[in-house]
Amino acid sequence: MGMDVFGMHPRSTVGQYFRASVWWWHPLAEFIEERQPEIAARCSDWHSNSGAGLDDEDGDSEARATPDQVIATILDEAAAIPFHDLPALSEADNATAGKLLNMWQKLQPARRREVLATLQRLGEEDSTLDFDRVHLTALQDPDPATRILAIRGLWEQEREDVMRLLVTTLRADTEASVRAEAANVLGQYVVSMEFGMLPEDAAEFLSEALRDTVEDGAEEEEVRARALESLGASSDEWVAELIAEYYESGTAR
Repeated sequence: MGMDVFGMHPRSTVGQYFRASVWWWHPLAEFIEERQPEIAARCSDWHSNSGAGLDDEDGDSEARATPDQVIATILDEAAAIPFHDLPALSEADNATAGKLLNMWQKLQPARRREVLATLQRLGEEDSTLDFDRVHLTALQDPDPATRILAIRGLWEQEREDVMRLLVTTLRADTEASVRAEAANVLGQYVVSMEFGMLPEDAAEFLSEALRDTVEDGAEEEEVRARALESLGASSDEWVAELIAEYYESGTAR
C-alpha cells in the first residue's frame, strides 16, 4: 500500500505523479508540516488517501524562487544550474530582461552555454515556458557555440521581428556554423509563410534572404544547403526549380 499524489494540471512531467510507501510518506508529510506549516495548513489531510491536496497557487509564493534568486544562483558559477527554479525566468518582464542582460555579461562562455542548454531541456519538457528573452539576449554573444544554442532556443518562435533578427544573423554573422543554424531555424517561418501566417512583405523578405543565400557562390556550402532545405517547404515554382538545379549539379545535401 502506498500514497499516490497526482498533479491535476501539471506544468511539467515533474508534477504529474509521485508515489511513496506508507513507511516513507508519513515522515515526509511530517517534514513538510514542520518546515512549511503555512503551506501544509492548506491541505486538510496529509496522512491518508482522502483526495485532499494543494492547489497550484497554494505553494507558489513560498516555494517558488524569484527571478532575482535564480539569477543570483546562475551568477555563482560554483553552484549547479537551478533546473527546477528556471521557470521563474519564463516570460521575463522588462526589469528581469535588463537583469538578464547584466548577468549575461558576467558569465564565462561555458556557463552561458550551460544555461542555454538547460533552458532548452526544460522547454522540451514544458512547452508553455517562454525563455525567448534569454535566447535573444544570447543572440549577440561573442562565443559562436553560444549563439548557435541561442538560435536553437528560438526554434518555435513565430514573431516577425525575431525572423528578421535571424535573417540578419544569416546575412552577417562571421561564423558559417552560426549562419547555417539561422538558415535552418528560418525553415519554421517558411512553413508559417505557406499557411499564410506571415504578412506579404515579411514573406517576401524571408524568401529573398534564403534565395540570396542559396545563390551566393561565395557562401559556405553548408549554409547554402541549409537555406535550400528551409525553402523546401515553399510551394513557389522557383523553389522547385532551384532544388532541381542543385540536384542536377550534384551539390545537394
